[in-house]
Amino acid sequence: MFFWQIYRDQLLPVADIVTPNLKASTLLHGIKLQTVSDMCAAAKSIHNMGPRRLCFIEWPVKTTRAKGGDVPASSYAFDIFFDGMEFYELCKRFTDVASFQGNMILKLANFLQAAKRCLEVFRSHGVPLLINDHIDIALACDADGVHVEQAHEAWVNGADYIGSGGVYSTNTKANNITIGLDGLKTVCLASKLPVVAIRGIGPSNAHAVMELGLENLKGVAVVSALFDRECISSE
Repeated sequence: MFFWQIYRDQLLPVADIVTPNLKASTLLHGIKLQTVSDMCAAAKSIHNMGPRRLCFIEWPVKTTRAKGGDVPASSYAFDIFFDGMEFYELCKRFTDVASFQGNMILKLANFLQAAKRCLEVFRSHGVPLLINDHIDIALACDADGVHVEQAHEAWVNGADYIGSGGVYSTNTKANNITIGLDGLKTVCLASKLPVVAIRGIGPSNAHAVMELGLENLKGVAVVSALFDRECISSE
């Protein structure tokens, strides 16, 4: 008995959701899939074999030559969902993976070089440098730490502190959610880690933040108040 027969006869009848790729769908359906209509027919056929909720078939992203010669060339990626009643189709134009990876490598290389230059400046003034989100960059440039977004995950993985905000509105973060001083207080009371207040904080409101008097509120992070100035030392 072939593996796909075991899959069909023993696994599908007890499954809630199945996600066969194009090659597996062809084996199960018994007909080579070459069009989106073929995919829909296969999804319906496979759903009838037992899955209770959903059959999902993906048409992999392809370049101008099909990988392995088993799929016609296409400039689009297709995903077909079938829930036993309705078909749902997702379609997106092909992304050149090699180009995408090349751009990402270039961006990371530029990021690393900028981080190294910043580290020299920060170290010369006795200021620690924390890298936002990118643990790899922080390790590569020997930064003093890394800032990550998820507080609970940070705590579980041994973080030293969490950042909480935005305390005020800011231009440095897209779709910034403002929690205000009350929200900051709630986070501080719930947090097992020291807290640093972030976003929208500058000379005009930093004192009000620290006046909350919370035991684990250890400081504020300032960005725009520094980097939006021509010369901070003259102000």
